[in-house]
Amino acid sequence: MWYRRYITIVKGCELGWIGIVGPNSLQFHDPMRSVPESRFDQKRQRWEVPETALALVRKVFEGWQILGDPEERGAQSPKSPSSTKAAPPEEHGHSSGAFPSKDPHPIATHAPEPGKKSTQAPGGEETRTLSETEVLRLEGAMRARKYSMKTVRRYLAIMKAFVAFANRSPLEASQADITRYLSHLEKERGAAASTLNQAISAIKFAVETVFGGSAVATRRPRADRKLPGVLSKDEALRICKAPKNLKHRVILALAYSSGLRVSEIARLRIGDVDFDRSVLLIRGGKGRKDRYTILSKAVGTLISTYRDLYRPREWLFEGPDGTPLSIRTLQAVFYKARDDAGIEKSVSIHCLRHSFATHLLEEGTDIRYIQTLLGHASPKTTQIYTHVARRDVLKIKSPFDTET
Repeated sequence: MWYRRYITIVKGCELGWIGIVGPNSLQFHDPMRSVPESRFDQKRQRWEVPETALALVRKVFEGWQILGDPEERGAQSPKSPSSTKAAPPEEHGHSSGAFPSKDPHPIATHAPEPGKKSTQAPGGEETRTLSETEVLRLEGAMRARKYSMKTVRRYLAIMKAFVAFANRSPLEASQADITRYLSHLEKERGAAASTLNQAISAIKFAVETVFGGSAVATRRPRADRKLPGVLSKDEALRICKAPKNLKHRVILALAYSSGLRVSEIARLRIGDVDFDRSVLLIRGGKGRKDRYTILSKAVGTLISTYRDLYRPREWLFEGPDGTPLSIRTLQAVFYKARDDAGIEKSVSIHCLRHSFATHLLEEGTDIRYIQTLLGHASPKTTQIYTHVARRDVLKIKSPFDTET
């Protein structure tokens, strides 16, 4: 509706990034996905983009109301020639809380030229940016090693943010710069150990492998030992049956009954479903590995009904334009089903995969078969489900329930 066509530009991100907040709808999320290097902050429930992409965001949301836009703020409060150092105006954009009235560091709205320095840094200092040549070298090295596009985008974003933070080229980066950057990520963004480890990997790859710098001896933080969230069988089935839309029911049923990752659901083709053998062929799973997993008889019947009704052409789950449904769309389907089913646990669609493995283990399935179905390279990865499975724990009686 017209009164929901708005976005808010907020600060408080890491150096060189801005936040974008908008309505929880596909009309907002889908255009944001089209912005290069955009990422969704699940904790803060907002999109984040490089400051240099702000002009593209304005273009993508042309016709929408944009709150906290520094360009509009400056346009509505023009400065006189004699007051070029005056504080930013307070009339527009500040009522929303997006920009503090005494903010001394305005957002950069123009990308610096390749190989040149930006003058948008705090305190008036020039900021070193990753040049176009350096970006091409880094991207080319990752593509030559067949890195996934998700990893390529993530490594590029990390290096751009790191170079801007350290204010020096990758070759000039010191151990102290890396330590300060990791500390910044943990303190300002509450980054998990896995995020810090990924940042270390990106910096080491760029400095040592691509640009030929000296070894980066950074001690990695100890990984968080978190147990996967698991639903009961009743909860998982309630979620799978909650959607009224047949396509959505098939999506969730496949995730739970076959233990699929959300990216694997999005890439399923019609020909990957083998009804006669009751198996699914998963092409190019994590680590670019193909594998087979089981197909439930009941879900196979559901898929047949869905195909007769929707008649997909190539991909099993297609959008109106014939392209695969996006991962964000599949996640939104799960969240709505979870809420409709009255499940109060804070879980994502990946929890259905965890539940699939845990319930198989509880029913006595050998962990080696579960490893094969999930596509895990190491049995150690699958063994985490032994910590949440209740197969043996069910035999233990609490002392509180012991009769005296």
